[in-house]
Amino acid sequence: MIRNPAIRFVAGALAVSAGSAAAAWATFRLGASGGLAWGAAGWGMMAGIGLVSGAWLAAAHGKTGPGFLAAIVAGILGRLAVTLGGALAAARTGRGALWAFLLGLGAGFVPLQVYETVFFYRAGRRPGR
Repeated sequence: MIRNPAIRFVAGALAVSAGSAAAAWATFRLGASGGLAWGAAGWGMMAGIGLVSGAWLAAAHGKTGPGFLAAIVAGILGRLAVTLGGALAAARTGRGALWAFLLGLGAGFVPLQVYETVFFYRAGRRPGR
């Protein structure tokens, strides 16, 4: 059993991310005009932010100080910036790139958010917390 909560979070989140990537990959048509690239970009950016901010949250969980709040705010602002900037770039490209990007964002965000919620719910219920 992994004792470091940040490493434990990242290990589980990587497994969840791999599953969400496989599910997203199955929905893209390979011949669609850049859809796979835009979807992969959306998924990669959102999953990357989720892994980094989630590991930061896990490391700060249960400790005094502003670390947990700072990790939450950084994760939210990073996800907003990626969503807005990427959606604008994809919309300028056109031809379904925006929908592919948004699907990739969802595939990178939703499963990790569910995992993060369960992880911290269970971490808060451990004895000694």
